[in-house]
Amino acid sequence: MAGTYVISRRADSNFVRVYDALTNVAITAHGDNLIIPIHVDSAGVPMPLVEVEPWVWQEVGGDTRVGVRLADDGSVEAVGLNPGFTLLPAPWWLGLLVPVALASVAVLVIAVVAWPVRAIVGWRLRAPLDLPPTDRWLRVATLVAAIVALAGLALWVLAASMLLTGSGTPSDLLLRAAQLLTGLGLLGFVPTAWRAARAWGGRRWFHAVLASVIALAFVGLGAFAVSGGLLLPDITF
Repeated sequence: MAGTYVISRRADSNFVRVYDALTNVAITAHGDNLIIPIHVDSAGVPMPLVEVEPWVWQEVGGDTRVGVRLADDGSVEAVGLNPGFTLLPAPWWLGLLVPVALASVAVLVIAVVAWPVRAIVGWRLRAPLDLPPTDRWLRVATLVAAIVALAGLALWVLAASMLLTGSGTPSDLLLRAAQLLTGLGLLGFVPTAWRAARAWGGRRWFHAVLASVIALAFVGLGAFAVSGGLLLPDITF
């Protein structure tokens, strides 16, 4: 029973899916008891459950029961909290979503910040970055795309903060702008991968590794956007 679960009743056809993807339920075992964080008493304290029948759990000192449905292989398939909510085992990749997204954002931020820093250092030391014309344009395209993607992410953070704090409702214009910037920014994978391929082919190992890491950052951010439904056409919620 112990493990990570998601609530079956959730948004799935719009950008709110990202919230449900990031909020999961960790069922833990404490001796003979189970703790389900969202199964709480009136004070908000999780109520311990004890097994009273095979795969049937009941509140300690209470009457509420939680039933478990097993798959053919004996693994937990669903946990029934009440008629309106069921917990389903979380897919294995869900735990990687946040670390991958944070790492991807960090790489893109570092790449963007390093751009003017490298230009200033090169100017002061009279050692400008010497790249072939094609690589120079690919580098510019990569960094512009990174800026656009980060701007789109900033708009998503703004929309989320408005919803979570109750300070307002994000407008359709804000949401569409966030989608547009995110989608355009993710296209930065194309010039980045092209630049990485040229660098590997030319045995310029340092530039090849840097370009490859940035390309992976675009992939990671794209996986987060797709998994979270940030690019879905429906923005009603």
